Amino acid sequence: MPERRRAQHRKSRRGCLQCKQRHTKCDETRPECANCKVVGRQCEYAQAQGNPPRPSRRRNSSQRDEDSQSPSHALASGLDIDRPSPVSNSRVGRGHLSATATSPASSAWSHSTATSRLPRPPSSGLQDEEASVPRVLAQGNGTCDDIAEIGTSSLQNGAGPSINQEVNVDHMELLIHFSLTKAAAFTEFEKSNELLELGTNLILQKAVTNTTLLHQVLAISARYLSLKRPERHDFYAHQAVQMQTKAIELFNKIKTFDESNCEAMLLFSSLLNRQVLADALSNREGDFSAYLDRFIQAGQLNRGIRVVSHDTWPMLLKSDLSPLLQSCDSDPVNRQGQGKECEMLRQLIAASSTLDPICKEACRSAVHFLQIGFDDVMNPKEFYTAYNMIYSWFIFLPKEFVELLTQHKPESLAILGYYAVLLHYERENWVVGDSGAFLLRGVSKYLGAEWAHWLDWPLQQLSGT
Repeated sequence: MPERRRAQHRKSRRGCLQCKQRHTKCDETRPECANCKVVGRQCEYAQAQGNPPRPSRRRNSSQRDEDSQSPSHALASGLDIDRPSPVSNSRVGRGHLSATATSPASSAWSHSTATSRLPRPPSSGLQDEEASVPRVLAQGNGTCDDIAEIGTSSLQNGAGPSINQEVNVDHMELLIHFSLTKAAAFTEFEKSNELLELGTNLILQKAVTNTTLLHQVLAISARYLSLKRPERHDFYAHQAVQMQTKAIELFNKIKTFDESNCEAMLLFSSLLNRQVLADALSNREGDFSAYLDRFIQAGQLNRGIRVVSHDTWPMLLKSDLSPLLQSCDSDPVNRQGQGKECEMLRQLIAASSTLDPICKEACRSAVHFLQIGFDDVMNPKEFYTAYNMIYSWFIFLPKEFVELLTQHKPESLAILGYYAVLLHYERENWVVGDSGAFLLRGVSKYLGAEWAHWLDWPLQQLSGT
C-alpha cells in the first residue's frame, strides 16, 4: 500500500496559550478560541503589540461538582465501572458529556491538516429531537479538556457546507453512502455479510427517530469518505468534525438512559468510539510522546462505553441489538487464555522491581485481555469476531493500568506494544491502517535498547506478516 503524504499546513503561531500548551491547532478566534469555548476553559493569548487581555470564562464550583457526578462525565473520562448488572430502575440518570468528547486527534489527521481558519460552527440545521437545554461541560480530571477539543480544532480545514444549513445534498450523500457501503459501521463484522447488513440496518432504523445517532452516522460516513476519496479529503474531514460536534451537543441534552433510547445510545457510542480511534491512530503530528497521550485519551473515552451499557444491559439483551451483542464475546473476564503469545509479558511483570502489587495485578489483567485477543485471532470460532479486542481492550482495562499508561511507565508501554500487534494484524481495516507498525516501532524506540528483549516477539510479527 503506497505511503500517504501529509498535506502541509500553516502553524497557528498566534494561537492561544492553552492550545499551544496542548500542541493543538488554534483557530485564533478572539476573545475566545473555538477549542477553549467548547470545553469551557479559560482562553488566554500572549500579550503582544497592545492586544488587550483576554476575559476569563470560569465556571462556578456548583457546576463543576454537578459535572463530576454525572454519567456523561464518566463517559468522557472513562471511569472504571464493573460489568453490567441487573437494573433496579429502568431509568438511569443522565448528566452532560463534554461537548466534543470526540477524538483528541481530529485536530490533525495524518493525511491532511488544517490550512484555513474557520469560526466555531453554529448549531446544525438538522432538527433537534429535544428542547434546548443549557450544556454543562464535563471537566476536572485532566483528560476531558484534551479529549473535548477534538472537533473544533479540525474545523480549520477546507470548504464545506456550514452546519447551520438545512438538510442538503451533501448530508444525503453521507447517509446514502453509509447505507450502501456498510463499511463505516461495524468493521469487525465486515467478513459476515449477514451481521454487517443487520448492524447497518439497525443503525439506520434507530437514527430515523434519534438525531444524536443520525448526526454521528453522518460524521463517521464523512470520516470514512475522507480516506476513500483523498482528492476531497478536506471537504469530508470538515463535515465529519461538524457532524460529530453536533452529535455530542445533542447527547448532552439526554436526561436518562432507558428503554426508549438505550439502543440508539449504545450505537452512538460505538460509532463515536470508532471515529475517535481512527483519528487518534492516524494523527502523527508532534513527537511520539504526544502521539501516546492522544491515543491514551482516545482509549479513555472508549472505556466510557461501559457507562452507556452498564444499567441498561438487561434491556439491550432483549432488544433488536441482541444478535449483535450475542455474536461478541460477552465474558472475556472469565475466559482462560490459551496461547503463549504474552508469556514474555508475564515474566516482565513478575520480574519488575518498580511495580507495586496493585500495579502488577493491573498489568496482569491487561495482559489477560490481550491473550484473549490473540487466542481469537489465532483460533477464531467466527472470523468476524476475531478482532473485537482492538475495540474492547480499553473498555476492560483496570484504572490503575490506565494510570500507568498515562505516566508512560515502561512496563505498561511494553504491554501496549503487544496491543500494537493486534492492530497490525487488522491493518486492512480503515480505522487501523498502518498504525500498529507505527505504534510498536515508536514504543520500541521510546523505551530504548535495554527493553528490546521484551519486544522481540512483537517486532518479529511486523517482519513476518
